[in-house]
Amino acid sequence: MLRGSKHLVANTLVHWGTWIGCVLGVAVVAYIIASAIPNFDSLISFIGALLGTLQSFQPSGCMWLYDNWSRGREQRSHKWALGVCWNIFVVVCGTFLMVAGTYGSVVGIIDSFRTNGGSGVWSCADNSNSV
Repeated sequence: MLRGSKHLVANTLVHWGTWIGCVLGVAVVAYIIASAIPNFDSLISFIGALLGTLQSFQPSGCMWLYDNWSRGREQRSHKWALGVCWNIFVVVCGTFLMVAGTYGSVVGIIDSFRTNGGSGVWSCADNSNSV
């Protein structure tokens, strides 16, 4: 929106208004989506368990193995072997966390639908857990 204008990098009212407007717009859209989807917290839990370790935990082990595997053919040291073991452990643990977390999230979603009966969008049901 501000490309090619002085307001893109200058400390002006237009710059700040555009930035704050974008942030508020994204926050309003996120609130509407979170309010419109029943059991949204369970859905976020499922997505986090399925993709969280797959995109942040496991790649570090895989990248280290990719970068350093050929070094083992040239020089097999205890440090290299320890690194290989550690990174294989990281990948295996990440896989376990992904599978166990996804299973737990699915069980949580099923229990939530059994308990609430699949509550509707913007329902007026008591969700305070105080009753």
